[in-house]
Amino acid sequence: MREKPYLPAVAIITDSLDAQWAEPFAFTMDPGTYLWPEPMKLTEGYVEITFNDGAEVILQSPVEFTLESARQIFLKSGILTAKVPHEAVGFVVRTNGAVIVDYGTEFGVVAHTSGETEAHIFQGEVDLRVGTDAVVFSESKRLKAGYSGRVNKSGKLSAKNIKAKPNRFVREMPGKKSYGQPGHRLDLSDIAGGGNGFGTSSRKMVIDPATGQFIQHTDRYSPQRFASGERFNPVTALDFVDGVFIPDTGYGPTIISTAGDIFEECPDTNGTVRKDIITYDKVYQTEGSNLNIRGEIYGTPDKPAISMHSNMGITFDLEAIRRAMPGTDILRFEAVCAICQTPAVGADKAKTDFSVLVDGKLRFRRTGMTFRSTALVDIVFHSYDQFLTLVTTDGGDGNIYDRCLFAEPVLVLGAKD
Repeated sequence: MREKPYLPAVAIITDSLDAQWAEPFAFTMDPGTYLWPEPMKLTEGYVEITFNDGAEVILQSPVEFTLESARQIFLKSGILTAKVPHEAVGFVVRTNGAVIVDYGTEFGVVAHTSGETEAHIFQGEVDLRVGTDAVVFSESKRLKAGYSGRVNKSGKLSAKNIKAKPNRFVREMPGKKSYGQPGHRLDLSDIAGGGNGFGTSSRKMVIDPATGQFIQHTDRYSPQRFASGERFNPVTALDFVDGVFIPDTGYGPTIISTAGDIFEECPDTNGTVRKDIITYDKVYQTEGSNLNIRGEIYGTPDKPAISMHSNMGITFDLEAIRRAMPGTDILRFEAVCAICQTPAVGADKAKTDFSVLVDGKLRFRRTGMTFRSTALVDIVFHSYDQFLTLVTTDGGDGNIYDRCLFAEPVLVLGAKD
């Protein structure tokens, strides 16, 4: 049992989920545990703490912080969200380069290991100040609900009004464990659905591979579409999805990233796609078993999946993900490739090729897969790898009625050295 500092407690743990602490706090601190002004490091999971003055803060691992008083926290690196009631107005979050002073609001803060700070305002207003002192500062900006501000590592305050990104933050303690777990693994299906990889997506949105639009799902079948393999469609609505494309070398090289990476081994498909890139089974309430693999239903919170018919490609921006998770490294990609046991006409005869690329280099491929096949993907990353691309192609038979899944698609996470 650690010795408690000779100072009054300033906060209390009110909730936690899968919380793991670094030394000397390498034990479970249950709800009801009092906290003192001292440095702490959460390596996995979430913790909600309530300050004596009433501010409620959710900390998402990995995060290093110090509770400085009953109304002030120093966020060395990591992510937090804060809800500040009227009686706690004036609550302060300090980082290595900025100070956020609350005026009765709800907001999120990201403190990057580089020294950059982001503040995203969901309700009310805050003051974003340059420097580490809440009273003495060189520059400040009042931020209102719906907007965000940034102080870069050189101490320059962003001049533009930038929209806040609430889906980047966990704003309520999860009711149960999501498939993505901070500090452990990130769910790519949640990211493709507009979330942060830890269960914040609505899962009711889809990506159109022919346009890159992030749109509301409908039960209609999208018409068949044709597009040149040279056309790469950035998904501007999603921070962590670089873009989508229709793989086909019939019209030239298949470009698979905004950096111009090319899928050299891409086959000559029929250039046709059917439906959209989908991540959640509930959008198929009338089709029941469409995401069935050997009796297991995927596309659920417990068994996530990215559903892509043949001739679709999606590229994730690994560097953007790293920037959004201070102190976290991306170690590997894991998934199961399979074709669903679906009642669609012709699906039982379909063959599909699955490919996974990193920065345009082929790292995994399985050809001629049928609904009786499954394959495991396990790819190790280097720290400089930027783009991860998942591709399905029609296997040379021209059949696009096979619903292909990257089931349980995760980025395995670890702490940065």
